[in-house]
Amino acid sequence: MAERINDARGLAHLDVMQATADVFLRMDEPEMSARIDRGIALAQGHPHFITFALGGRAWARLMLGALPAARADFNEALARALDMGARWLWADALAGRGAVDVIMGNFAEAREAVQTLLLSDVRFVFPVFEALATEVIAAEAFLTGRYRDGLAGYDRAAALYRRADLDRAWGFLVSLQQFEALLVLADVDGPDTVARWWPRVK
Repeated sequence: MAERINDARGLAHLDVMQATADVFLRMDEPEMSARIDRGIALAQGHPHFITFALGGRAWARLMLGALPAARADFNEALARALDMGARWLWADALAGRGAVDVIMGNFAEAREAVQTLLLSDVRFVFPVFEALATEVIAAEAFLTGRYRDGLAGYDRAAALYRRADLDRAWGFLVSLQQFEALLVLADVDGPDTVARWWPRVK
């Protein structure tokens, strides 16, 4: 339909949405990148959508493990969102950049990004960003050997996702991270020390 009526913006939206499906259904990075690149090209003159598409590609690349490329996309989306004053796109890019940084071991940058997000008012309108920021802080604690803090942080993030009814969407990985933190803590401090956490995790 969009092709028949020469709806470039509609085609751009379809390309980005199909690219997201490519990642979740087939983990097909070349096809995903090609679709989003075409979507961005078709969306010239629509800066909000281009920023959205860059953020979508960044999240997809993050899920595929292409961390430097994901970070570059998040940075570009962040700069564009700031220029436009698009707060939710800014928050999305900042949360994603924090997630990439914590995985890459850039802990100071990750914490700075998500703390900025937690101090903003966007988290009240879009609760997913508070949950994501809390998850990144928990991951930073866990990856730097503060396992109790990490487990407590994952617990808070899980509660935030549940409160926003996002635990089966954005929050689907938190339960796995809770289990991992619990197992590591049991190895470090012994199984008795984590008994109080078990009912909340399982």
